[in-house]
Amino acid sequence: IEENTVAWETRILPDVKIAIQDSRLRRMWWQGVPPKLRGAVWERVIENALALSKGELNLLHLLYQLSVQSAIDSYKSCLTRARRALDAGTFPTTTLNLIDQDIQMTLPSLHLFTPKVGPLYEDLMNILCAWVVSRSDEGLGYVMGASKIAAMFLLNMQPPSAFISMRNLFE
Repeated sequence: IEENTVAWETRILPDVKIAIQDSRLRRMWWQGVPPKLRGAVWERVIENALALSKGELNLLHLLYQLSVQSAIDSYKSCLTRARRALDAGTFPTTTLNLIDQDIQMTLPSLHLFTPKVGPLYEDLMNILCAWVVSRSDEGLGYVMGASKIAAMFLLNMQPPSAFISMRNLFE
């Protein structure tokens, strides 16, 4: 897998749809994505139908940076609303209990998401609370198992990108 990193960076990442059409690249795909590229590959494969973060991949670097900032702003906005509700005690306690239960069952052997002490616990909790807030406008609540998906994204990308990928994947 690591030997193919250069091919992934130069041939697949610029246009992941090529990997589906080219049999050699498709074979590389099935062998596995190099760990350092998983986040970037997942973002491109999931795409962004909700237009929450990134624009077209071929835009100028400046536009790319602006779209990354847009993703961060979208995440921060939902997270701010979630924190405000948590601080005010208006965040639904049943939802918090579901999130806590789900996090406790999320990759427990890694100890990365262990409540209160795991190094990625707070990021995971923030993403899940922000996700609940982002769905609340549609009258949707928390779904058990979402923690595992969010955790996998968090292991491979920064929280704002993980949040945007999760929203797009679930939508």
